[in-house]
Amino acid sequence: GNLKSAENHYVEATQWHGAVQMYRSQGLWEEAIRVCRTHGSDKETSELAKKWAENLGPEAGMQMLLKMNLVDAVIEYLIERKEFDEAFKMASVNAKHKTSDVHLQYAMHLEDENRLKEAEEHYIKAGKASEAVNMYEHQSDFHSAIQIAKQHDPAAVPGILVNQGKAFYEKRDYSKAEGCFVAAKRADFAIRMYSELGNFQEALKVAKKHAPHLV
Repeated sequence: GNLKSAENHYVEATQWHGAVQMYRSQGLWEEAIRVCRTHGSDKETSELAKKWAENLGPEAGMQMLLKMNLVDAVIEYLIERKEFDEAFKMASVNAKHKTSDVHLQYAMHLEDENRLKEAEEHYIKAGKASEAVNMYEHQSDFHSAIQIAKQHDPAAVPGILVNQGKAFYEKRDYSKAEGCFVAAKRADFAIRMYSELGNFQEALKVAKKHAPHLV
């Protein structure tokens, strides 16, 4: 029952997580958070604070997080409750470094709701244009994926064209698949495709024009 002494020994043993668990099991959340703040990372402290907030319920939980000045945890708590407007407000006033996180989580939420254009906007604001590209590729909207990549990550364009070419190949639209592979500067993919189809005449045509070393 001598918790303070037990805490000291946990810390001396570099097992401060044990002290956190001890205080949690006794319902002494403030003590648990104090230990976590002292010895753990901000992320660990936020996670612990969110668990306490969940125990207290929405209103009391929010008040507790604000009182303890755990703004990052407040923002994550709001995100989990899908209260994105409040999360944006809180981040803009108290934690600008969290704004991109809110944009990212909101974008993922919008994607789940199939609101793709809005999701794209927030992925870009989060500095995660590649996520918007992946979203559109997943929807087989290669045109939108390429448009975003051209603006934000030109090096990704060839990879998207290759994926588009594979999609055309699966649909047996071989000439369009060839066009994508060639545009991606992967004429070898088009040559392999025609070779596997037994259409060596087309394979040779592509090789002569785009990859003479493969003739």
